[in-house]
Amino acid sequence: MSTSRSPKGQAAIEFALVTSFMLLLFTVLFLVVGNVTLSSQEKQEAAQLNLLAETIKSEILLAKSVEDGYSRDVELPLNILGLEYEMQLNYPANLDFSELTLNYKHRDTKQVIPLPANVTGDIAPGSIRITKDLGIVTIAVNT
Repeated sequence: MSTSRSPKGQAAIEFALVTSFMLLLFTVLFLVVGNVTLSSQEKQEAAQLNLLAETIKSEILLAKSVEDGYSRDVELPLNILGLEYEMQLNYPANLDFSELTLNYKHRDTKQVIPLPANVTGDIAPGSIRITKDLGIVTIAVNT
């Protein structure tokens, strides 16, 4: 019995090996490119959430710096980059400040911004009113 292969059989095996290797290479390439794209998208989402948080903080700091009787309506986007988000004011116990927390619904991205003392109220996407009376800044959702 001869153990030699026919040239056609060897060519078929070599073709199958090269094809398998190329398929593996392209699969790895697509996974790497997809991961990089997803990472850059997450960074952009976090940056936009941070920008909104800083904008709200600057509006609150403006209200803190002016005289009593200040009132301003502010329009907040209903979504960021097509994603729904939530926000709330938190008042940590025994601390002299509050926090603004923003996070995307159905995502882990979260932004927490410290705010000065005497900031109170409710906040939500859409139209809000920021007022200052008796040194207290109040945020209210416009209906």
